[in-house]
Amino acid sequence: MAKAKQTTPDEKQFSLKAIELQMVQNIHERANSALFDMFSFIALERLAYTPTKGTQFRVENGNLFISESEDKDAEVAVA
Repeated sequence: MAKAKQTTPDEKQFSLKAIELQMVQNIHERANSALFDMFSFIALERLAYTPTKGTQFRVENGNLFISESEDKDAEVAVA
């Protein structure tokens, strides 16, 4: 009997230590901060738009979309 094809490769799963999870979170926050800084520069320089803490950015099909979030605790940079 033929074996059924798998559509996704087998994944391996590993538990992360607390310090590793913290490192991942720190790197994620730094990356978001760097993206926010870059998008803020573009918004100020090219669009004369002043970003606030609630400003959100989104890149889609080569375009930068800027919006203001109602939720001030949301992540500030989205790519």
